[in-house]
Amino acid sequence: MPAKTASINVRVDKQLKEDALRDLDALGLDMSTLIVMTLKAVTREHALPFLPTLKPSSELAASIDDIKTGQLTEINDVGDYFKQLEHDADAD
Repeated sequence: MPAKTASINVRVDKQLKEDALRDLDALGLDMSTLIVMTLKAVTREHALPFLPTLKPSSELAASIDDIKTGQLTEINDVGDYFKQLEHDADAD
């Protein structure tokens, strides 16, 4: 195993650190081990070891629900598109 000769210093919120240390202790890990595990996963997978996501806006979430339930509006040409936009604007 290679010698550990590099250091990483990270500043975080005190409460976050305390909460993480408590949970890591319950898992039998320390902060250093967690960071090494995370870095190894990144280099092995060439990706983050978790999926970063953003919560969709309410409009996007509603559109996704419409797609999932099959509530789609068929638009065949630009004229239909503008009619649908007018209809949607009148509904608001």
